[in-house]
Amino acid sequence: MAKIQSNAYTACRAVLGVRLNLIIPESTVKILLFMVVLLSGISILLRKDQTEEEGNKGYVISDHLAATMVLGFVTGMICALSGAGGPVLVMPLLVVLGIGIRTAVGVALFNSVFIGIPACIGYMMQCDMKSLLPVMAAALVFHGVGVSFGSRNAVRINQNFLKKGIAVFSILIALWKLFFS
Repeated sequence: MAKIQSNAYTACRAVLGVRLNLIIPESTVKILLFMVVLLSGISILLRKDQTEEEGNKGYVISDHLAATMVLGFVTGMICALSGAGGPVLVMPLLVVLGIGIRTAVGVALFNSVFIGIPACIGYMMQCDMKSLLPVMAAALVFHGVGVSFGSRNAVRINQNFLKKGIAVFSILIALWKLFFS
C-alpha cells in the first residue's frame, strides 16, 4: 500500500513539473537542472566513503523521512520540468546520500517510470503526436537494447570505478550544458 501511495505521489510531482515548465523560462530550467547535476557530481567525487568499521549504515529513510519527502518532491518536479529522468538527477543524489551505486541506479530507473509517464502525457498534449511516433519507436527499441546490455553487465564493473565515472560524467555534462549550449 505504501508503494502505491509513493508512486501516486511521484506522478503528482511529475504533473506539477509539467505545469511549471509552461510557466518558467527554458533558460532558468536549464540552469537549475545542470547546477543540481554539477553539484551532485562534485559531491560524489569528493565524498569519502566510510568503511564498515567506521559505522557506515547508509542512508536510512525512516531517520530522515521529512527530508526524503522534500527531496523526492523537488527532484520529481525538476525531472518533469526539465525532461531529465531519474538517472540524471535522482541517481547522483541517492549516491550522495550514501546509497550504493547499483541500488541508486535501480531505484532511479524504477522511479523514472512514474515521473516519465505522466510527464510524457502532459508534454504530448502540447505537440503533434504523429510526428513523434517514429522517434518514440526508435527510442523504445534502442533504449530496450541498452537496458538489456547494461543490466547484464553491471555486475562486472567495479562499484567504486562506476561511482567515480558517473561523478566525472555528471560534472562534464553539466559544465558543457551550462557554458557551451
